[in-house]
Amino acid sequence: MQFFNSRKSSPDAPELSRFQEIKATYPELGDINDVGWKSTITHARIFEAPPETTLFSGDIPCNNFMLILGGTIRVYQAAEDGREKTLYRVEAGDLCILSLNSLLKNRSFNAI
Repeated sequence: MQFFNSRKSSPDAPELSRFQEIKATYPELGDINDVGWKSTITHARIFEAPPETTLFSGDIPCNNFMLILGGTIRVYQAAEDGREKTLYRVEAGDLCILSLNSLLKNRSFNAI
């Protein structure tokens, strides 16, 4: 599992624990009391990406289930002529359907 945060942290903002941040962003996940879930959260990787970072594409497989803790991710397709077509945006508290589908089916999709 991977947590993605594209927002800038304020130096004056208090650090939230992973559990607090997940509960604030994904309330339905914050109340899970399973030991395995807590272990997963404890060992999950926090990933912060600068703007314009490609998280996965047809050439870069999606290998992690991501919970978006901050920022916005644009999912788009690139045409042969170079134009881009935005499919949807994923924000904090949302799930990326294409990345979830990619993980479940173990295949890449023609989207960035």
